[in-house]
Amino acid sequence: MSGNAPPPSSDASIGAAVARADRPILLYSPMTEGGICEYVHAQANELAARGLRPVLLAAPAFLARHPRPRYDARGVLLTVPSGVRGRWRRRALHALVATLNPWILALHVLRLRPRLVVLDAMNELLAPLWFGPHWLFARLGGVTYAAALHDPLREAVGPGWWHRLSLRAAYAPLSIGLSHDLAVARRAGVPDHVRLVEVPHGVFPAAAAAEEAPTDSRAALGIAAAAPVALAFGFVSDRKNLDLAIDALAQVPELHLIVAGRRGSSQDRPVGFYRDRAGERGVAERCHFIDRYLADEELPGLFAAADFLLLAYTRSFVSQSGVLHIAANWNKPVLAAGGEGPLLKAVRSHALGLIIEPDSVSALADGFRAMMRRVGDPEADRGHWDSFRREASWGGNIDALLGAVDAARR
Repeated sequence: MSGNAPPPSSDASIGAAVARADRPILLYSPMTEGGICEYVHAQANELAARGLRPVLLAAPAFLARHPRPRYDARGVLLTVPSGVRGRWRRRALHALVATLNPWILALHVLRLRPRLVVLDAMNELLAPLWFGPHWLFARLGGVTYAAALHDPLREAVGPGWWHRLSLRAAYAPLSIGLSHDLAVARRAGVPDHVRLVEVPHGVFPAAAAAEEAPTDSRAALGIAAAAPVALAFGFVSDRKNLDLAIDALAQVPELHLIVAGRRGSSQDRPVGFYRDRAGERGVAERCHFIDRYLADEELPGLFAAADFLLLAYTRSFVSQSGVLHIAANWNKPVLAAGGEGPLLKAVRSHALGLIIEPDSVSALADGFRAMMRRVGDPEADRGHWDSFRREASWGGNIDALLGAVDAARR
């Protein structure tokens, strides 16, 4: 297993194997919203800016949120309709869609004859049912497959033997695994034939850099102008420990918490669970919920309302958080928790906030108080956001990807 990525370079040979014969680079993104979608969108834009030919296969809802991309975007992938009711019916449809979409990708590989296919994330679900044509394209058709390993430590779904078989099938076509932390990827047991490459996670531009000062959202939420505010932004999921944050809020009577985002998946607790918990803990008036997907143009006002961000993940979380790469537009300090991985590494190395013990109400309460003191102290270190933004570069991300493609072909 290779431990190091080829160094970024501006040499014209970078990506030469991809550019030959003017063949497209095929990107695959079956998700409809969230950080992974923004990640592949930014990658495609960077590839297009270099004069290459990225073609993104996505769901129609993705195209609706990115109406004028610089690249060729095709809304051909399937999704489960939102109106489908019944837990088992939805699970069955998710399984069907997860099986059919890779076959749609296979048809486009046949039609477009790309030299490189980039999967926006590892998805081993039912891989034994769809990996076959992609393995053949990789072994016999000269197609290089790469996947973004955002979350390589996978929990077993179903029997252990099926999980192992699914992982083996999903990795079979891959030559390159893109990781934000090689140590985490190595712990995941990635097969030796997959070349691991460390790539930076770029900063999401969002609608952040408006020249005019954004309108603070506090008034709309009924929050006093002088009150301290923590923001938990993004999908509402169990791994973000929002229940523990609400418990800790009861111990910090001055602080307000904004939870902005919709439920992450049907496996996660609904937003109503957290509303009820806030009522039970007596903090309903200081816990504000925006239970929906927020458009880019809403983000400046929302982040202007926050004094700091809450990214208090469970200990099992060892990935990067896209929220950090949105917050970088506003230099907002972060209260972070989780397992050792790229999120904590970034916060620590660039002094972007405080890191606390994960899964602890008392640590959250102490962290809240420490962040409030930090925000109120004009001498406090505000973090090295400029150096973080230089490191979190989409140019570096694509340099590493294309350099790995050249190395794999050599």
